Amino acid sequence: MQNRDMLSYTGIIISLFAGLISTYGQFKYPQTSFFLFLALMGTIVFYFVISWPMGYFKEKFKIIDNTNKEIETIKKDLNIIKDKLNFKSDVAKLDTRISVIEELIKMKNRKGQIDPRWIVLILIIILFLLYLRSKGAI
Repeated sequence: MQNRDMLSYTGIIISLFAGLISTYGQFKYPQTSFFLFLALMGTIVFYFVISWPMGYFKEKFKIIDNTNKEIETIKKDLNIIKDKLNFKSDVAKLDTRISVIEELIKMKNRKGQIDPRWIVLILIIILFLLYLRSKGAI
C-alpha cells in the first residue's frame, strides 16, 4: 500500500463529503441547480485525474532523490577508474547520464510552485458552497 500525503486525504474527504451532500440534494430537489451539481462532480473527477499523475511523478522523483547518494559514489568511483585505467569514453558516457539525472533533480527542486491539486480543492469547496447556497442551506 502506498503512503498518501495529507493533501490526498484532504482531497478524498472533501470530495466524499461534497459528493454525498450534493447527491442527496440532487435527489431531493432534482429540478434545481443541475449545472452546479454537474460542475461539482466534474471538478471532483478532475481533481482525481490530476492527483494520480502527480502522485505517480512524485514517487518517481522520490526514487531519484533516494538514488542521488549512490550516484555521487558512482561518480567518485568513475573518477578513480578514469585515473587508473584511462577509460575516457566509458566515463564520458556515464558522466552524461549522471548530468541528465542531476538536471532532473534540479528541475524538481524549483521553488515557488503551487501544487495544482490545492487549486482544484479550493474550486471544489467554492462550488460546494455555491451549491449549498442555491439550495438555501447557507
